[in-house]
Amino acid sequence: MDKATPTKLNPLGDTEFEQQVLHWFSAIGEQHQGYAYIYMGTEQGGYTQWPTSEVEAHYDPRQRYWYSHALAVATKTHKISPKYYREDDIVTLATAHKFTNSLGERGVVAIDVSLNFLTDLIADIRIGETGYLMLVDREGVVLADPYFPSNNFKNIDSLQMGAEQFSELNDGMHQVILNNSQRYVLINTCNDFGWKYIAIIDHDEVHESANAILNLLFFVSALAIALLLGLMMWFSKILMVNKPNIEV
Repeated sequence: MDKATPTKLNPLGDTEFEQQVLHWFSAIGEQHQGYAYIYMGTEQGGYTQWPTSEVEAHYDPRQRYWYSHALAVATKTHKISPKYYREDDIVTLATAHKFTNSLGERGVVAIDVSLNFLTDLIADIRIGETGYLMLVDREGVVLADPYFPSNNFKNIDSLQMGAEQFSELNDGMHQVILNNSQRYVLINTCNDFGWKYIAIIDHDEVHESANAILNLLFFVSALAIALLLGLMMWFSKILMVNKPNIEV
């Protein structure tokens, strides 16, 4: 696809092959409400997407990270770091699968799964009276900060009031100054994605009931990590369950 102006994709497909692919995408998308986008790029530069939307001028999937990285890695199916779509106000995690059709032509199919339910879950977690959780991705992008929602989708290095130091802290318990107040911070990193769960609680509250709060802090953080691991196992199976059978 190499058009000079933004182009809205034909929801019925421009060719018989695209119609077949879109029918397959629609069937999968309707069965899984958490799927935000399903899309495919080919080595000829072709691009098909569900749901259909406007594609920017000169859009070439071969120049996009999701396509080039999927072809470069050894495994057929792999996960891609979360991405924020500002126009739809959603965070997604992509699973991409490379394929070769019966004619030997290569391409990549990818599914974006909405992570909004995860960020909403993190935002609802409270630890004691003043504690809460932050979620930061591998690249340092804040996926959830319920205390300062304006920090969401910003890089943690660009934050102020002390939050920028979190990127330099190792896993474990730390004492920090955040927003001009002394806080305890417990950091856990998930090795698979490199996501960080950052549990934060006021220093004074910890010392008022030290054992109870610390136990709760560790419990909630461990629960959050277990939840994330379970989600990642599910994401990794998305395209394995709906493995494409692309033929032209």
